Amino acid sequence: MFLEEDLRQWPYVRLLIPFVAGILFQVSFPIPQAWVLGLFLLSNAMLLSLFIWQHISPDYHRRWFFGASLYLLLFISGSALLSLNMNRINFTHFDMGNNEFVAIVTEAPEEKPRSFKIILDIERIKSNEGWIKTRGKALVYLEKDSLAEKLFIGDQLAVRGNFQEIRFNNNPQEFDYRSYLSRQGVYCQMYLRSENWKQIADKRKISLTLFAEKTRYALLKIYEKFQFGEEELAIAGALTLGFREKIDPELRDLYVNAGVMHVLAISGLHVGIIYFLLFHILGFLKKIRRGMILRALIIILLLWFFAFLTGLSPSVMRAATMFSFITIGQSLKRPGNIFNTIAASAFFLLLINPYLIKEIGFQLSYTAVTGIVFFQPRFYRLFRSRFWIVDKAWGLVTVSLAAQLSTFPISTFYFHQFPNYFILSNIVVIPFVTIILYLGILVFTFSFLPAIAGILAWVMNQSIGILNAILGGITNLPHAVTEGISNTFTETILLYVLIITFSFFIIQKKNRYVFYFIGSLILFLSFKTYSNVKTKHQKMIVVYNVESTTAIGFIDGNRAWLVSDLDETNSQEKLDYYVSNHFNRLKIDELNYINLKSSENETMVVDLSGHDPGFLRRGNFIYFYGNKICLIDSSWPDAHPNGNPYDFDYVVLRHNPDLDQAGFFKNFQVRQVILDSSVSFYFEEILKEKCTKIGIPCYSVRFQGALIHDLKKMH
Repeated sequence: MFLEEDLRQWPYVRLLIPFVAGILFQVSFPIPQAWVLGLFLLSNAMLLSLFIWQHISPDYHRRWFFGASLYLLLFISGSALLSLNMNRINFTHFDMGNNEFVAIVTEAPEEKPRSFKIILDIERIKSNEGWIKTRGKALVYLEKDSLAEKLFIGDQLAVRGNFQEIRFNNNPQEFDYRSYLSRQGVYCQMYLRSENWKQIADKRKISLTLFAEKTRYALLKIYEKFQFGEEELAIAGALTLGFREKIDPELRDLYVNAGVMHVLAISGLHVGIIYFLLFHILGFLKKIRRGMILRALIIILLLWFFAFLTGLSPSVMRAATMFSFITIGQSLKRPGNIFNTIAASAFFLLLINPYLIKEIGFQLSYTAVTGIVFFQPRFYRLFRSRFWIVDKAWGLVTVSLAAQLSTFPISTFYFHQFPNYFILSNIVVIPFVTIILYLGILVFTFSFLPAIAGILAWVMNQSIGILNAILGGITNLPHAVTEGISNTFTETILLYVLIITFSFFIIQKKNRYVFYFIGSLILFLSFKTYSNVKTKHQKMIVVYNVESTTAIGFIDGNRAWLVSDLDETNSQEKLDYYVSNHFNRLKIDELNYINLKSSENETMVVDLSGHDPGFLRRGNFIYFYGNKICLIDSSWPDAHPNGNPYDFDYVVLRHNPDLDQAGFFKNFQVRQVILDSSVSFYFEEILKEKCTKIGIPCYSVRFQGALIHDLKKMH
């Protein structure tokens, strides 16, 4: 869609497209590593042969052979690189189960309600032959005590514990935390009581990460000396040092609903603010010989120093890399080639870690920067004002519009909501974040002069308080957030096609882009219509896999009933994590919560004659479009009062009911027995064995994942 003459000036854009396509192909359709490596060698040989052929017998009309072969090589290179990274970091020399090992703490302990969470890098493990070197990381939860609280990066521990696989509940649309951790090299987890570990070295293992974390915590203590408010300290730590652990859920929701959650994760915005400050402060250097190169070197060093101070998180390292490439491009006096520079930084990062392509932060960062570079100057030229304040406000509006236009398809795909007052929020947030970030740097700089640092800290504290108050007012406006947005992956891609084709029509004024736009719009509306019709007629029963909990969804069009025993204190958090993404994807507008109580068993089946054939619940009996479901969580009589067997399509056993198994299987006629996640392992094994013997299908939600019965397909 880009013009051919532009693409010739952007070699890294041309190289990046097939490379990313290869990575995405390997993510979606994994090919065995041996095959990928074989194809890689074959494509190299083909490219070399074409190069020699063209050199020996030049022919202008054959030039496209070489280009096509190069793109094929890049595509296969992306697939091969991801395939190699799948096995690059893995456990060696040990299995799941009881192990004795030595490990290094690689992340500072994160406090949880009943434990401390840490990441351990396994160094040595004890085998029958003695201690052997190994590698791999483990997610570990330590029993809360004073020793666990004092642990820090670099501490060496001797541990005895049971490795367990990281749990994935396999609920539809649930965030796959296990895959996320595996991309970080973490493949197992364990819980350790205080007596099962000890620190074995007084000195911490020296590393750049340790030095960065110690520096970061030392800077946080400077804030603590100046008596920031609790919320203000949390925001100051997040905005300037990358500490997000102190932000409570209510404060986080404030920034999410205002559409400015991105400012709490140090990334492109923060690095960009530092970059533009340094760019203008060091502007005088361009007047001296080699000054452009000297300025670029100083900017790059200071950007990475800032990344170091903020903990070297992946997001800030991505941003520092991207702005380093931009700085290099400008020092070479090629600022107009910004798209090529952005593509080069993305290519470089993906070479190091191809899994970044799956990270939401990576996707949002690069689409936002690309959108700002492309759209913002064009939006800005639509209106000019001779008043400085109006001109700057319009500049902020155009930045916000450009960023939101380029990222809203991705953000709505992942988060299913849209902040309606994003322009207003960003007009407020960007100046405040800039001021707060600069004040933070000044507080650190003048910390040796308490009087000056105290004044700066007071101004910073007040600025954060005012920012929070303004965002609170914005989120309290009517219709601040549009929720329940659901776009499929195909619809998300088509949204980008619509944005690109319309933009190029406005810029190039060529009719072909109108046809591209209309064709894309027809496709998008067709997919939306099909999706809406499908939603209107969907009917399904879903038994979700929620640890130690019963959660059963009954979906009828855009209505749903969630039958569960979640209590009031943890229901929302669990729903958000386990089931809300599924309801959003199904476009549920009306969600009804039905809270189960223990021992609600009734013995008399309700007469359904004259009732709505949809959802109906009476005690432990549920009827849903002709499907009869019985929930059992306590003792059950041996026989129906009228002497006939109970006749059900599904029986869901929950919370280890006290059943006379012989009587249960004799007096129940059932199509399938379902064991939800609230039953014990022991109870589950007994029932599964019994069902197998008598030929009744038995489904274990804990081991097989969520059970989905699509009634439309079944009938």
